[in-house]
Amino acid sequence: MRTQARRLLRPAAGVAARPLSYQVSGSLALEAGGKPAAPGSGQVALTALAAPILRADLSGTSKPVSGSEGAFVVTAVGSGVSGLAEGDYVAPASSGFGTFRTYATAKEAEVIKVSSDLPPAYAAMLSAPACAAKLLEGVGAGDVVISTQAEKPVGQCLAQFAKAKGITLVNAVTADAANEEDSLKLLSELGGAEQLTVLDSFLGTPAFNEMVAELGPVKLALDATGCGRPVARLIQSLR
Repeated sequence: MRTQARRLLRPAAGVAARPLSYQVSGSLALEAGGKPAAPGSGQVALTALAAPILRADLSGTSKPVSGSEGAFVVTAVGSGVSGLAEGDYVAPASSGFGTFRTYATAKEAEVIKVSSDLPPAYAAMLSAPACAAKLLEGVGAGDVVISTQAEKPVGQCLAQFAKAKGITLVNAVTADAANEEDSLKLLSELGGAEQLTVLDSFLGTPAFNEMVAELGPVKLALDATGCGRPVARLIQSLR
């Protein structure tokens, strides 16, 4: 599974643990170093393996520790922990976990066990392919799907899953994206000849509606914008 526009952070050997936190001023601050805490009842002690830097990590609200996604290895377990053991790989169960740190102590329910056969870089970026796979449940070969903000990691994964399942996917790339030409090219490569890749400003136009009508009824429309013109245009495309 390929995705672009993500950088990975990995803890360096011999470097003191210093978490990154997002500040109200809009910057990331390196906090004072700390030592790993022993896990309490129902908790696990974790050491970071890798964490991607997402756009949301640089534009969110103030958090004790920044970082939405990542992979950790369990280094110790507290009493009452039954589903995890030392050496297991885990990923955060929610986006607010805080992955830009070397060590963490968490409740067992706050992490999800992942295969230790995965390279750390893959284990750290499972949320996008998992989300894409869930979104395409019940969609099969020959179905037509439209996806907005297709240049984002979930959109890139959707393109690859759709290709594998024989789904006709229309990828709508954000028109004002700084790298829109690169995004159009990448999605065309990921999705292959059976998919269409357009700018989202094309959504809802007579030409677009005519093109979609030739493909067949749209079974699923996926909106990643939440508001604004792309949503209105997407709705028009479904009429």
